[in-house]
Amino acid sequence: MSKHLADEYLNREDALIASDLAQRCVQCGFCTATCPTFQITGNELDGPRGRISLIKGVLEGNTPTDVTQKHLDRCLLCRNCETTCPSGVQYGKLFSIGKKLVDEKVKRGRFNQILRWLLRKGLTSSLFSVSMKISKKFRLFFPKFLKNKIPKNPPVLIKSKTNTKLIHKSNIIKTKVLFLGGCVQPSMLPNINASALKLLRDCDFDCIVAPKTCCGAIKAHLDDKKGSIEEVKKNIDSWWSYIKFDNIKYIIANASACSYEIKKYHELFSKDSPYYFKSKKIVSLAVDLSEILPELLSGLKKQLPEKKRGKLAFHPPCTLQHGQKINGVIENIFSELGYNISTPLKDSNICCGSAGTYSVLQPKFANILRNNKLNELKKINPEIIISANIGCISHLQSGTDKPVMHWVEVLANELENSQRC
Repeated sequence: MSKHLADEYLNREDALIASDLAQRCVQCGFCTATCPTFQITGNELDGPRGRISLIKGVLEGNTPTDVTQKHLDRCLLCRNCETTCPSGVQYGKLFSIGKKLVDEKVKRGRFNQILRWLLRKGLTSSLFSVSMKISKKFRLFFPKFLKNKIPKNPPVLIKSKTNTKLIHKSNIIKTKVLFLGGCVQPSMLPNINASALKLLRDCDFDCIVAPKTCCGAIKAHLDDKKGSIEEVKKNIDSWWSYIKFDNIKYIIANASACSYEIKKYHELFSKDSPYYFKSKKIVSLAVDLSEILPELLSGLKKQLPEKKRGKLAFHPPCTLQHGQKINGVIENIFSELGYNISTPLKDSNICCGSAGTYSVLQPKFANILRNNKLNELKKINPEIIISANIGCISHLQSGTDKPVMHWVEVLANELENSQRC
């Protein structure tokens, strides 16, 4: 691979990996047709093939510029291209390394640096919860671009206390799990976690609620790889005692972006790292909440009366369908339970534009993609739009008055209503 690398990268492991990945691309262009940003701009450099060419150029010694950085920054990292690629190119891994190499050489403008710093520190801060509560109260007085990032206070459908340990009243413990509530979700949309815990406990799961923490994705996506790895190490240290002493079967995240990030923990450590073995164990236990839906089905059928239920439009997040390759599970279970559930006939594989902090850093592209997605979802004429990731939910809700919810909220609400009867 050395013939493809500039001298400065010959002894860098990450550059060697990137070079190897880049050579696997055969430039067929299948990915271009499914790239959301290419669909908007029509610019080859705003598609995976073009971005790979830019990264290869940097690896071979070309000096990156702010234009190089601009085209890389526009990438949503939705991984639709990975699903499409016939050669199996690991674009996400290649892109992350290439972007890091470019950011090392191209200094960002002052405003962009400050914005990224605020997002890194603010979203993962213990003060975020307080600031979100205040922001919700004064939401009407914010300018539109900020108001869209602050969820309206939805009606509290599920009243579930997230105690450190709470066993279902029947004391029949089928499965013990470690439940991860996330960092921004408890403050922005707390009903999601309450709903997930209700669903699990009503189906006789013993839920241990982990301390509030970030999975590491926010800092990783905002050019702070070192900070991200430190967060991951803290998580591993915190969760290890539960794994070691509590016989945990699953580590459950109900935001698909979080479950996807956790499933990549082992990639962050070399085999001689003391965290490598532990990270592999955590990855083996990590699941998205949707993955255990089939285990919950019989319990749900026993508790919910058999009847035809509402019409739902489902937006599968990129981190679910492309990142984790989880497809059809939610739709199939909801159909079994009597719901009329559909995904859009057109572009159901395309990103909604949320992509973590992308909707803040690239609002023009994010809003175009959001509006396109909502247009397709509304064609289904649903009562409720559902998804599986807080970023997608809040982003889509900012563009419509139609209710946008996590799928688990719908099921928990059904359970709550059936138990009142």
